[in-house]
Amino acid sequence: MLHLIEDDLLQKVAKFLEIPIVSQKNYKKSIKPKLYIKLMRVENLPLIVDDLGKAKANHTYVRLKIKDEKQGIVDEEEWPCKADSSCPVWNSTRPLTTQGDRSTLIIEIWHDEQNKGSNLKIGKLSIGIKHLLHGPKTSMSVPLNRKVKPNPNGNCKAIIQIVDEPPKKKWLYLIRHAQSKWNAAKREFDLVTAFGIRDHGLTKIGANQAETLRKRSMSRCEYGSEQGEAYANFYQAQKVYTSPLSRAVESAVLALRDHKCVKQDGIYLLADVREKRTLMGMDCTGQFKGKEILAHVQKEFKELLGEVQDTIKDVSILPNDAEHLWWSTKAESSMGFRSRLDEAMKNIIYDQAKSIVVVCHSMVIREIFKRYLSPDFFREDFALGSDLSNEKVQNMAVVGARLDTTKVQCIQHASLMFGSKVVKGKKEAKRTSLRSRHHSRAEEIPPPRIEKALSQGASSPSIRISARQITTSSKLKDLMADSPKAFRTKSELRERLGGGILSPSQSPCIKERALGHIETGQTGFSSRVSSKGPQWIGAPVSGSE
Repeated sequence: MLHLIEDDLLQKVAKFLEIPIVSQKNYKKSIKPKLYIKLMRVENLPLIVDDLGKAKANHTYVRLKIKDEKQGIVDEEEWPCKADSSCPVWNSTRPLTTQGDRSTLIIEIWHDEQNKGSNLKIGKLSIGIKHLLHGPKTSMSVPLNRKVKPNPNGNCKAIIQIVDEPPKKKWLYLIRHAQSKWNAAKREFDLVTAFGIRDHGLTKIGANQAETLRKRSMSRCEYGSEQGEAYANFYQAQKVYTSPLSRAVESAVLALRDHKCVKQDGIYLLADVREKRTLMGMDCTGQFKGKEILAHVQKEFKELLGEVQDTIKDVSILPNDAEHLWWSTKAESSMGFRSRLDEAMKNIIYDQAKSIVVVCHSMVIREIFKRYLSPDFFREDFALGSDLSNEKVQNMAVVGARLDTTKVQCIQHASLMFGSKVVKGKKEAKRTSLRSRHHSRAEEIPPPRIEKALSQGASSPSIRISARQITTSSKLKDLMADSPKAFRTKSELRERLGGGILSPSQSPCIKERALGHIETGQTGFSSRVSSKGPQWIGAPVSGSE
């Protein structure tokens, strides 16, 4: 491991002790500069034909590489596949490590054959880093492969932009959409509406929920120091994204139309934060692209609200990367869904805005917290971290998250805002029911039963009792009172026991470790009273937590 030492005396001492060091001057030279490249779009893609001469749908992805004269390829990034468009749009930034002016940028445009054969390279362009200008958009013609036919509308061009390094500290606000027609149909068991209509809009209740959030968000309330910072950054958000699905777009327009950022710059569509497409997920299948989405939303507002206010009409919705086929036509796998959300988080992390609002869906919010919430936050607030990672938030709930983009699990802190709540699912309700039943059953068993079992010793039949019941036995507490250690997890106990049964007399520390676990209120372990006396085992009691 190299140590950075600036003081001359310390460098001599380190050299004497044979500690590998690097000077401040050489350390700066060893840092490889990063180039932040924003791929905006590719224009005039060539025609892709099969062996019979028939045109095929475009499935295009782009790969950028940095090549050094001496070291070869030193870094590369890939932008995901876009389908069914001759001018695919990405508008997303990625960092690429360079070796200074001697490096070369290579742009490769590929056609994805969708597992029907090897992918086809459409074109390739190489350009020196020193020729790229910082700031303005750069449009470059890409030489095409001989196997493809040029587009009659013009040369194939890649449009990129060199941007500044994005801020490392950010705020992200995730908002779940308001109640949709699919949510209402699910509650009323209306199968025709739930599974027969694509891309559901909002209900009147949903419109009222969005209006309630608008009023709450615009009223400036004072909270604690940490929450006060979260609210202040929400009002100062520099960018607003939304899923292209109708219920999310309508929620964003109704709830955020008075936000300063929306009035100035509008709302950007971001295809990667759409809901996961399930097997019967007609509500996650889009119908419109680009500017058609705005026209459809305005039509929905007329049916929903009657008279549409000017403040709603004046909201600008920018298609961004939803100009092409942005929805999934088949059910998404869990791996594909996670991969898509990783791309969405890259868009957010490398965006120039310090504070970003995203209107999306319950499964998206849950998966983002499951993948990106820091373990440190679980130590700070385990209940909230567990709820955000495993449960749904209510419609129009707002979750504020503070990001540190230098870390993989970048969400350092999270909080529910504007009175938002988590909706407990059926599994959690079942766990709560079992917990209450177990507690009531534990209270019904009187302590004398345990005392009698302990006193009878060899003549007693085997009795199995839970850890919560054991706490009522003073004799057993006295039995386990002479060791300084306490265990905290099931696996630790099982590992100590070796997966079998071990008497406390054989391992004295287990007695106190079990008692320590009991006194902290954690259950799930059991004791067996038999002819050999009390013995600890690693299996949970039936009905325990």
